[in-house]
Amino acid sequence: MTTPSRLWALAATLLAGHAVSQTYPIFQADGLTTPERFGEAVAVTGDLDRDRVADLAVGVRLGAGGGQVRVFDALTGAPLLAIPGTSGLVAPSGLTVFELGTRLTAQVHDGCTRLLAGAPASGVIGTPTIPSVGTTLLAWLAPARLLDGGVANEEFGAAVANVGDVDGDLFPDFLVGAPGAALDPNVVGRAVLLSGRSGGVLRVHAGDRRVHDRFGATLAGLGDIDGDRVPDYAIGDPAAFAGGTGAGQVRVFSGVNGALVRTLDGASRDR
Repeated sequence: MTTPSRLWALAATLLAGHAVSQTYPIFQADGLTTPERFGEAVAVTGDLDRDRVADLAVGVRLGAGGGQVRVFDALTGAPLLAIPGTSGLVAPSGLTVFELGTRLTAQVHDGCTRLLAGAPASGVIGTPTIPSVGTTLLAWLAPARLLDGGVANEEFGAAVANVGDVDGDLFPDFLVGAPGAALDPNVVGRAVLLSGRSGGVLRVHAGDRRVHDRFGATLAGLGDIDGDRVPDYAIGDPAAFAGGTGAGQVRVFSGVNGALVRTLDGASRDR
């Protein structure tokens, strides 16, 4: 018999700064139905219930209402909040939200949690149907808004990352991947840097069709690696063929101006 998905929050005993093998469950949370894909993504939020413990957001990719994000008290497992994909949210370009919670990341600033949830399968239902444009939910947990992708099949929101404060406004910023983007014959895949304060676009990085196949499929904030006091970030393409077919590539960019800092190529045997 198929059972709903399950999530465990575990605590590890620490000794002299090293985790030892003993772990014990703090709480267990289960999905409500099958197959809703509860636990597709998880992210630590701020302390939403004022118990001095950070809480936990869980992506429910196939949850009712176009996917869901559910937030739990990380100490007790009590449910705090549920954000359904299609309830009270307005998609700017008429998208129907599908698979909200496929990807999650969060940031905390001045006690306020900002949650970014990817829904890359979102599209326009109608004649013609426009599939997988993708949308990303940018939530201050209230209010919330949707930021849509630009074209069909670009999967905007397939990857999300908190990269830190790039634009110097004291709010951490977000990176969103759209690995299926094909905006012109020379571009395949893109990653968009968004303001954590306003949701506005700060910068766009596009993949090069001569090298990339799914640029923006993976993302990471790196902190300040080049000593200029601005956090930097990495954008990956696991299907890139710079080092051989499907070898993969990661590009590291400067947070100051988006300049390429370093390129890391895989080898064909890394597939």
